[in-house]
Amino acid sequence: MMPEVWTPTLIVSVAIAVFLMGFSKTAMPVAGVLAGPVLAAALTPTGAAGFAVPLLILGDVFGLALYRQHADWGLIRRLIPGVLVGFAFTALLFRFVETGLLSRILGVLIIISVVLEVRRLRSDGRTGAKHAEMTNRAAIAFYGTLAGMTSMAANAGGTAMSVYLVKMRVSMLAFMGTSVWFFFILNVIKVPVVIGLG
Repeated sequence: MMPEVWTPTLIVSVAIAVFLMGFSKTAMPVAGVLAGPVLAAALTPTGAAGFAVPLLILGDVFGLALYRQHADWGLIRRLIPGVLVGFAFTALLFRFVETGLLSRILGVLIIISVVLEVRRLRSDGRTGAKHAEMTNRAAIAFYGTLAGMTSMAANAGGTAMSVYLVKMRVSMLAFMGTSVWFFFILNVIKVPVVIGLG
């Protein structure tokens, strides 16, 4: 639900969050991790989800214009089951959990995302090898579920996706193309869910 009165503080908070979301579309997904809590604090978690999704889809469209031909669809398909579980679980939390507890759960997800981002930045970042791949199904399910939950709860799924792609040792173009298609699909799926949550 959107606030009835937009105070200067609220406008500044939302503007900062929108800037961070845009910045996260570069190679800095950690900015998206920061944008989620700022927007949720300003608008409530469900309000933040509804406000952000159209902006994220618009950003994805620009990304697709540049990188749409470079996606690795096999990597996307492997994440989808976990993502759907994460979406469903988070939608249930939005529906049945009171705001205070939901904010604490959101905080835990953000901490997990930050830890993953730090680990990603410390990795060697080497790309170009054939998938020296993470074949553990449980690990792939974990990253998919985390991406779904953090994307739904705080529009901050970029970190989990980035770590997954780094572990798969994709090229930079494949990294960008796979990421932009993945989040375009996720954000479109989120539209009816967010509408249903009011």
